[in-house]
Amino acid sequence: MPLCLDHAAAECGLELPVLLTDLRAVQREQYVNYGTKPFQLEIHPELGYVLIAGPEIGLLGGRLLTLEIQPKVAGLSVGKCLGLAQICASMRLGFDNSKSVQGLLSNSIEYCAYDYLGFSFLDALITVERNGFARVFEDVFTRSTKVQGVVDFQRTVTGGIVREPIVGYPDTSLNILPNRIIQTALTRCLDQVRALRLKDAFRHFNDALSTVPPIEDLSSLRGFFLHEFNLPRPDYWRALALALSIIKGDSVGAGGNDALPSVSINLDSLFEDYCSQRITEFLSPSKFEVIRQSRIAHDTLPSIGGAIVPDLIVRHKSLKTTIVVDVKNKYSALENGQKRIANSDLFQISYYARTLGIDRCLLLYPGAKVPLQFPFKGSQSKDVHKKQVTRFVDKIMELDTYKVFSKRRDPIILNSYSIDLGGDMSNTEKSVASFCLFIEYLLENEEA
Repeated sequence: MPLCLDHAAAECGLELPVLLTDLRAVQREQYVNYGTKPFQLEIHPELGYVLIAGPEIGLLGGRLLTLEIQPKVAGLSVGKCLGLAQICASMRLGFDNSKSVQGLLSNSIEYCAYDYLGFSFLDALITVERNGFARVFEDVFTRSTKVQGVVDFQRTVTGGIVREPIVGYPDTSLNILPNRIIQTALTRCLDQVRALRLKDAFRHFNDALSTVPPIEDLSSLRGFFLHEFNLPRPDYWRALALALSIIKGDSVGAGGNDALPSVSINLDSLFEDYCSQRITEFLSPSKFEVIRQSRIAHDTLPSIGGAIVPDLIVRHKSLKTTIVVDVKNKYSALENGQKRIANSDLFQISYYARTLGIDRCLLLYPGAKVPLQFPFKGSQSKDVHKKQVTRFVDKIMELDTYKVFSKRRDPIILNSYSIDLGGDMSNTEKSVASFCLFIEYLLENEEA
């Protein structure tokens, strides 16, 4: 649903041109810093200027306003999305100093949004410290009998009759605007983050910049954007981008009572990246070969060029069975309690199967409070677990299985499955793990 900007400007007490200028600045800043386009500004034939949200979510801080974009999945917070991005090193939130930073991560801690962005900020600061904090030269005047600098006779005389002259000499200072912005972000992180070990790491950098005062009037920083700096240090650019995101945050009601940093994440790309990576890691490499994003030429004569790129191809090494998995970022797949598969998805996955010469494929969708998940083997007996698996298979064959028929070949069997993005991080990890068990079951039971 597009947002009418005439109405939005009136509610904010702004003129429409002023609002458009601020929104375009937010657009530019997000694209420069994170490569994302959180929304589009278009002209509607009836509504005039409208804002159309894209797949991004988050909190975007402009010069005059704060724009909040809520996740499409119920129970999914921006903080958790940042956590998913950290896991799959997506959206430029990966770590260069992986040993130093990943050692602080823990699955048993309920992190807030500032924690997740803070891990990336810490990673950037480690790189900056290793390369050296930027400094400027400045003249220092002090009373001294040492043979250094130049005696300032005017200051010495006006200072009264003393033995030591006032000497001026050049020295370096950390007190420059980029370092003040970093110090301000450190102060915000020390107030907001929950992870104690992360706080300890931030205190180290807070001490390293102890001579640098934070910026008191944070509202003045809302007028600064990263591209206004000309510091020739790529490591500083990343640190400043994250620092400005942290500083421009606000306390909003999204995803609980957390304060949120100013950041946007492409939820569609995030879901695909996260699922592909975790499935690759969860499936045992001794039993399965997992191929991600492999380009396979179209099976045509003569060749028409181009290729298909399935998200995942999983092969059982000993049984020689194969299944193709296509991760879909569509949140409208479940409507009115019934699964709805788009024609384009059906055609695409069927063509993948025909090209690969297989008859089994899976469509993977995002969801929340997903009732149907492959059962884990816990403390129950093998017979009890087998019955649970049988009930699950019967249910999914009834509700989430489709057959694509061909007059010349056996039908392609298509199963759809949903990953539970609701709840905490462990809940989603468990949902992906159960999907991997389902893949293993299908590859080892072709008759299913």
